[in-house]
Amino acid sequence: MRSPMRRRPTDSEEESMATRCNEKTEVYSRVCGFFRPVQQWNRGKKEEFKDRTEFLVEQKSKD
Repeated sequence: MRSPMRRRPTDSEEESMATRCNEKTEVYSRVCGFFRPVQQWNRGKKEEFKDRTEFLVEQKSKD
């Protein structure tokens, strides 16, 4: 069974995590079926990422 999809951290949440750890955070997301660090995406994909709408997918158990 797959786990439910989690939302990605908001910019302020990422900033908060980086501040606590004193390091830059790295966000991964899917492009064409593969998870890759957003930082490694081309400029166009990074802009598209900002405009994405995210959904929480809930699964019914097979009980």
